[in-house]
Parts: sequence; structure tokens; C-alpha cells
Amino acid sequence: MTAVAAEARQPPLALVQALEQLSGPLDQLDTTAQLQAVEDACTALVALVEGGGRLPTDLLENALEAVARGLAAARQQLEAAASQLAAARQGGWACALLAAADTCMHSDAWHAAWHADAGGGAQAYKRTVELARDMLRQDLLPLLADASAQQDAATGFCLAQQYRALLTMGRTAAEIVGMRDPRHRRPGLRNFSVLNVLWNGIQKLWTCVPQEVRADMERQGLGGAEAAGAVLGFIRRDIRACHTLLDPGVGKLLQYWVQKARAVLGSLPGAAPACWSGALEVPLAAHQELALLAAAAGGGSSNAAALGEALREQLLPRAVQLLVACLSATTAEDKLRVMLDELRMRLGAGEQSSQAVHALRTMLHLLHSSPCMPPLARHHCVALLGSVLDALPGPCAAAALQSAQLREAVADAALAFLATCCHAAATAPSDEALTPCERQLAAQTWERCQQQLFLHALQPHPLTAHVLGCVWADLAAASSEALLKSHISALHDLLHVAAAAGAAAGHGPPSPLYSQLLGLLACLLAAAPAPTQDAFFAHFLQALGKMRDDPCQLACLAADLRLVALVDGASGSAAAAPQVQGVLAALFRWLTEAAPTVMKRAASAGAGGHAAGGMAEAETLLHLAWLLEALHCAAAYFAATGGPQGEEGVRLLKTTASRIAFLLGHAAQRGMHSLAGPCLAVLAVLPPLEAGDLEQLVPALAACQQQPELAAAVTGLAPSLARCPTPHAHVLQALLLQEGPLLQHLGMEAFCRYAQTCPPENVVLAVPPALKDPATGALLDRMVSLLTQYTQRSVTEGSGPAEAEVAGWAAALRQEALGAAGALRRALEALRSLGLLQVRARPLTASLGGLLMASRPNKRQRSVVTCSMIDNSDFERIDAQLRAYDEKRETVIKRSRDIQKLSKQAIFSLHRGAAEEADQRLAAAKKAAEELLPTIKENPPLRQGSYSNAIEEYAEGLAFKVYLNEGRLITQGEVELAEVEEYLGGVLDFTGELGRLAIAQATKRDEAAVQKARDLTEGIMGQFLQFDLRNGSLRKKYDALKYTLKKLENTLYELSLTKAGLVAKPEDEPEPAGGDAAAGGDEA
Repeated sequence: MTAVAAEARQPPLALVQALEQLSGPLDQLDTTAQLQAVEDACTALVALVEGGGRLPTDLLENALEAVARGLAAARQQLEAAASQLAAARQGGWACALLAAADTCMHSDAWHAAWHADAGGGAQAYKRTVELARDMLRQDLLPLLADASAQQDAATGFCLAQQYRALLTMGRTAAEIVGMRDPRHRRPGLRNFSVLNVLWNGIQKLWTCVPQEVRADMERQGLGGAEAAGAVLGFIRRDIRACHTLLDPGVGKLLQYWVQKARAVLGSLPGAAPACWSGALEVPLAAHQELALLAAAAGGGSSNAAALGEALREQLLPRAVQLLVACLSATTAEDKLRVMLDELRMRLGAGEQSSQAVHALRTMLHLLHSSPCMPPLARHHCVALLGSVLDALPGPCAAAALQSAQLREAVADAALAFLATCCHAAATAPSDEALTPCERQLAAQTWERCQQQLFLHALQPHPLTAHVLGCVWADLAAASSEALLKSHISALHDLLHVAAAAGAAAGHGPPSPLYSQLLGLLACLLAAAPAPTQDAFFAHFLQALGKMRDDPCQLACLAADLRLVALVDGASGSAAAAPQVQGVLAALFRWLTEAAPTVMKRAASAGAGGHAAGGMAEAETLLHLAWLLEALHCAAAYFAATGGPQGEEGVRLLKTTASRIAFLLGHAAQRGMHSLAGPCLAVLAVLPPLEAGDLEQLVPALAACQQQPELAAAVTGLAPSLARCPTPHAHVLQALLLQEGPLLQHLGMEAFCRYAQTCPPENVVLAVPPALKDPATGALLDRMVSLLTQYTQRSVTEGSGPAEAEVAGWAAALRQEALGAAGALRRALEALRSLGLLQVRARPLTASLGGLLMASRPNKRQRSVVTCSMIDNSDFERIDAQLRAYDEKRETVIKRSRDIQKLSKQAIFSLHRGAAEEADQRLAAAKKAAEELLPTIKENPPLRQGSYSNAIEEYAEGLAFKVYLNEGRLITQGEVELAEVEEYLGGVLDFTGELGRLAIAQATKRDEAAVQKARDLTEGIMGQFLQFDLRNGSLRKKYDALKYTLKKLENTLYELSLTKAGLVAKPEDEPEPAGGDAAAGGDEA
């Protein structure tokens, strides 16, 4: 005995007797006697430790070893004779043994006795803990499980005491390992292997309890739900301690707890509804902790970054699996509704906006996991989709949704859920594994999903429009033709209802609902295949007969024309040009017939006509206003797509412009402002006027400028005036000489637009003589001041969005023209929504800049008109070169649009399996690009911009084709037309199509195709990591590549869950590494 042991207390007599009995030949004792000796030894051992004082460590270790030998011998005898298991169900030996193990593993006195020895005490202590752990795992817990397997209500044997003791030990171990108990700082007590054995034992012991006995244990608070609730509580507390502890071991512990919670819930499905609230707190707490860890990581903490990564990549997916498991295990519809309503109420917590955002993110995770849900749970999750879309315009998540990443996450989650429901509804009739009720439920779920889409399409908001636009565009790429046509038809009907309602209320700017429906339908049509677009556009001429005398029908026609302009403008094509040209011709005929009648009625009314005709006159004016609106939309189509086809179309546009100018003059003269505004809007998008028409236009513009609601429309004419073949100084002079700060500012707007595009001599001529020095021709200080003020406020490089620009104008003019500024703001917003008034994002051209420089005071004034020291022929040569360059540039831009359009159409064809059609379009795109090559080589700067973008699109289509045919990435040498950056840009764009293809295959449960797409994307990512990409287009596309890879990995993970099942077996659970004495691999 050591010196430490000599000073220790003497062992109690009961312990000495029990050890003597266990040290003898055990085969001479029956099972009952062996178990009694084990019980006596354990009881005496616990009493010795609890008595305090210096403990004899050698006696403690010998006693523990003797107990282990006795228990092992008893188990061997019981296994040899199963009939003797009754002995195991008698006495309190199991409880005494559990108390001794608890003392060995968690007692302060036991720990202190060993660590007081400066020699090998710590190692000896570790041996005793491992001995107690192995005794539980190898002998006690299997013995109790075997004994409980034979129990029933008649045997009288109950595991309540043993289960309670084991549950208490498991909670103590969890508190210590989770570093919430002060004892975690003591060496050896923070032991993952002990924790693993205890909680595996709790789970396995519960599974051995017969069903008829479980109800009684549940009433005592000892059921599986109690264990699952305890585990979920540990998860929440460990999550909330991450940012304070910053210990990487916490992340591994959290993974262990989530696995354990899944296992417990899997062994007790009935406890799922009771555990829902606890499971729901896990992802909510994780999202809250992620925000705190992000702040700590921003301060330079590497542990915070590692913990954040663990929470994001490891814990959150598993926590969502817990929620899915709870939903899947719940078969009562009323319980499902209550469970999901609890989550939806979190989203509606207006006072706690951060909690609402956490609830929103949790909903997105659940929607992403919809493939793993049974039909009933997925059916009730449609309400979650509605809540997510409702939250977009709500105040709770408004700040968080400013993040583009979260907006894309909302769109992705909605698309994943919709795709799953759509696929389930499509495959349900042929799925023999489903019951008739489940097949009907799948169809109802998809119908409810579509109702949510259209319901929120009627709730105008920018974020809602963005998300729904992304969803519908992606659905168009993956949906069947019948479904696509159904959605197009439904949205089109809604658009017509909104347009007709606006027309019935009078002629005014489009409503927010109208604009949102127009944008959503444009997104859907732009992503639709060409045959679907052609079929949609073909209905224009068929409906013209109904529209002639009905303003509501004309408003619907205007909506259709706007839609066509958006779709063809986005793709750079003019697919609907023949139909639109026919509509324009018909509208011009109606205008020619209706305008004289309207003017005659207006003249007679002004001369004293009776009031009885007022109603009819108002209706006539409204009809004419909507007729002009439709004309404006038709003309805007050609302005957006590059002009009409053939000489007849060009002549029709010019004739229309002349007729509109004539109508504007009469409307302005008679004060018919409801017609003057539409006329101005149409003129802004029609070809330049002839000289005679401009002479009539000058007085009309002067009259219109006196009306603030028309002033903005007048300034919209500036680009059209700048394209006129002859100088129009008198037109711009009429604008610049207006009185009042607001109208003068608008005149400057028109002048600056004009100066950006016309020759310098026209700029000089456009300045009124009253604002120039008669002797030198230089600008007076007033004009210089106006130009300088305007260029500093509105025409600076990198100017902000339209809303900010309009707000700046209104603020600058608030004191002098408050009412007019408000009217201007509304008019400008209406024009910008139609795409007629663009924000300038570049500085003034050299013509206007040179004009300002020449007008600065200079003592040595020189003439800017003639100078003997200048060779005029040299400047004429330069002018000819610049004009030739501009012509080539316009040709390159127009042909590049064709290349880009053909390449996009080829990609759409490849998505739908039309390989031959795709080959034809790619060949046409290559031919068009080769035709431009001589021009590009002659003028290398022309390659940048439109041509380079078109080649990137071509490379993307070619790469997609090679992947589908050969399953590999195309090389740069195979894209002969592409330079290095164009090839790289095409490859990065190709990964987006790869992701879209993988999502489509995932809905068909083709895991191999998704895996293949993910592997190629990861390989491309690895190659791009070698490059040092600066800020630019390649860098932005590379950032999108990372997002695509993550989306593919999540999709693959969800497919694997669907294939393998939701619940992992306990014996398959890996033990988390970490802790002071992690042994690894321990199972009960």
C-alpha cells in the first residue's frame, strides 16, 4: 500500500466481505449469489466515496475490477441458461451498479482521490473510467435488455428505476461535455466515449421495453419523448454557447446530438408531435447564433469561422432532417396543421424581426427538403410556401431581403418545392406504391401550389415580382409544354383583366399590378421555347375586329404589344415583327378615321356645344387616347427590336409620325391635354420628323411645356430630335427659353440629350441667341451656369438609379416649384416603367464638354468658327472615319444580337432534347460570327462589348452540346472563334445550364446525372481556383459558379436521403471526436 493509501480511511467491512466473495471461485456461486455480491460491493463502494476523507485508490481500483469480473461471470451464466433470467429481474443489483458507475464517472470525490497522487494517478483514474464504461456497455446494458425483452405486465419486472438512473447519468455527462457544468475543466471528466455509451444505452434500453409497459413509463416521465426532449434541449443550449465558448469541439458535439435525436425519434415515431416545438427551436437558434459568430469571425476569430461553417454545413441540414422526420411521423392532419402553424406564427412576429428572419430561413430549408416528405406532409407545407411569399413585402424580413443571396435562396426554395410537387403530381397516376388517396392528394397539392403562384402574382411588390419571375422562368425551362401553355394562358388572362380595369377607370399610367403581371408573363415567355412564343404571338391579328370601338380591348392590345416588346427585346430578336406591323397598320387606319371626328366634336364643344354631348365626347376622347396608347406600344416594339421589316414598314412609321404630329398640334391648340400626352409618347419612339412637321411641332411644344404633367413627355422627345437629319435649333431654343426653374431644368434635360448624340455644330446652333455673346458666339454666364449645374447634378458618371435621380431633382426644386416637381416625378416614373426615359450612366460627350470649355472666360479670346491655322480638310477626313466606324459598330451590334439570340435558342432546344434544331442554330450563329470577323480584325476595339458577349453565349451553347453528347468539357481549341476570356466566360455560363439540367434530372430521381453534373462543376471550380480573377465580369460569373456548386451538392444530398431513408441506425452512428478522453466507436 502506498503512503497515500496508508493515510486513507479503512475500508468498511461490507466492502471487504463482498470483495472476498468476488475474489473467490465464481463458478461455485449461483447467479443470484453473484449478483448479490455485486450489489453489496457497489453499495459499499458508493458509501466509502460519499463518506469523504482520503480514499484508498488501490482499494477503489481493486473493488471496481472485482465488480466487473463478478458481473461478467453472472452474464455468462445467464446467457448459458436463459431460464435463469428471472434472477436478473430480482433485487437492486442493477441500480447499485449504476450508482457505482455514476460515482466512478462523475463523482468529485472519486476524481480528487486519483488526481491527488502526483505519480500515475491521472492514468489510473482514466483506467477506472474506461473500466466502468466497458462494464456498462458490455455487461450491464445487454443484460438488462435481455431481461426486459421477456418482461410483460404479469412478470412484475419494470425498468423504471434503472432507466431513470441511466437517464440521470446521461444528463450529467451531457452537461459536463457541453461545458455547462463546472466540472468540465477537470481532466478526464469531459469524456465523449462515456457520453456515447450512456445515450446509446438509453436509446437501446427504451427500444427493449414492451409496448404494453411503455404507457406506464411514459406516465412516470420516463418515455422516449422525455429522452428526445432532453437531447433537443442539449442541442439548443450547446448552440447558444457557441459564440461564448468558441471551442471547435462544440461543433462536433452538436453533430452527435442531432444524430442521437434522429435515432431516438426514429425509435419512437409517436413522440414526433410532442418533440416538434423542441426540434423547431434548433434551426432557429442556429440561425441566430450564425449571426453572432459572423460578427466574431469578422473580428478575426478563426474558431468562430470554423464553428459558423459547422453550423451552416453540418448542423442545419441535419436539424431540418429532424423537422422532416417529425412531419413524416405525424399522420393526423390536425396535428400537422398545428405544428406548421407554430412555425408560420414565428414568421409573423412583427416585433421581433430577427426571429422572423430566422423563421423564414427555416421555412426555406423545409421547402428544399420537400422530396423527403410523404404526400400528406408535403400537402400541408403548401401553406409554408404561401407564408414565404407573403413575407416578401412584409416589414419583418424587408431588411434581410435586401440581400441578393437571401432573395435567390427564396426563389430556389420555392422552385425546389414546386418542382417536387409538380413531379409528384405527374408521376402519381403510374406509381403503384401510392394509395388512391395519396394519388389524389398529390394532384391537390400541385393545384394548391399553382393557386399560391397566381394569388401572389396579384399582390404587386418588387421582391415578389423578382422571386416569382425567377420561379416562372425556371419552371418554363423544366416544365412540360401543356403546363407551360396553361400558365401562360392564365397569366395572360390576368393581365387583360388588369389592363381592362385600368381602361375603365380612364387613361393614366399603368397600375403596379399591371406592371407586375406584365413582367411575370414576359419572364415566362422569354424562357419558353420558340414554338410556344410563336403560337402566343399569332393571336394578334385574329382579335383586331373586336378592338376598334372598345377602349378596354384596346388597352388589352396595348398590354400584348408591350409584352411582345419585352420578350423580343430581351432576346434581341424580332420574331413577332410581321404581326406587330400588321397591328400598326390597322391602328393607323383607325386613327386616320377617328381623329378628324374627334377634333370636329372638340371644336364644336368649344364653340358652345350643349352639355348633353359631354358624356359621348369623353368616351370618344378616351377611345382615342387608348388608340394612341396601342400605337405607342407598337412603335416602341420596333424601337426596341431594330425597326420594321421592308420599305413598307419604314414608310408606315414615318406616315404615322407625321399624322401624330398633326394631331398633337391640334390637341395642344385646343387644350386637349388628355390627347397631347399620348401623342408626345408616340412621337418619342417613332422615326425623326420631317422639316415641315417640325415647324408645326414648335408651337405645340411651347404650349405643352406650360403643363407640368406634359413637360416630362416633351423632354422624352430629345433623343428623337437628335436623330433628325437637319439641325433643329428653334425646337430646343423653345425649351431653353422657358420661364420658371422647373421648365428650364427640363429644357436643359432635352438639350443635354441632344448634345450627346448630334454633331458639335448642331449643339452650337441649338443654343438660343439670347444666351450667346453676339460678338464672339461664346455662351453667356447664364447658359454656362445652367449647363454646369445640370452636369453636376444629373449627368455625372456612375449616376444612381432613376428613383434617386428623380428624388434629387424634386429636392433641388422644392422651394420654387413644389407642386410641379411632384407632377414631374409621377410622369417620369410612368415613362421609366415603359422604358422610354433612360438614366444616363456616362458623362457628356466631347461635343457638350467642348462647348463648356470654349465658353469659359479667357483673356485671349479666339474664334471657334474659322481659323487660318486649322486644316479643315483634315477634320473632314477624321469626321468621315468616325462616321464609317460608327456604321461598322452598328452593324456589329445588330449582328451580335442575332448570334446571341441563336445561341440562346440552341440552349433551349438542347434542354428539350431537340438536338438537330440546336445544331442548326449553332451553325447559323457560327456563320454570322465568322462574317463579322474581317470587320473585327480591322477594328479590334469593336470586339469588346456586344460581339464578345455573343461569342461567350455561343461558347456556352457549344459547351452544353458537347457535354450532352460526350459527357466532357469542351476545350478552347474547339471553340475556334473565342479568345481566352470569352472561352472562360462561356464555360462559367455553361455551369448555370448544367445546374438547370441537374435540377430537371433531380425531379426524375436521376441521381447519377446529378452526380455527374456536380463532379464536372467541382472540377471546373478547381481549375478556376488557379486564376487570379480581378473585379470584372469573369469574377462575377465565378462567384455564381460557387453558388451553383452548392446548389448541386444540396440537391445530391436530398436525393441520397430520399434513396436511403431518413433515420440512421444507432449502430451506424459515428462518435464525435474530441474531449479529453474520447475513445471513439463505443456502442451500448
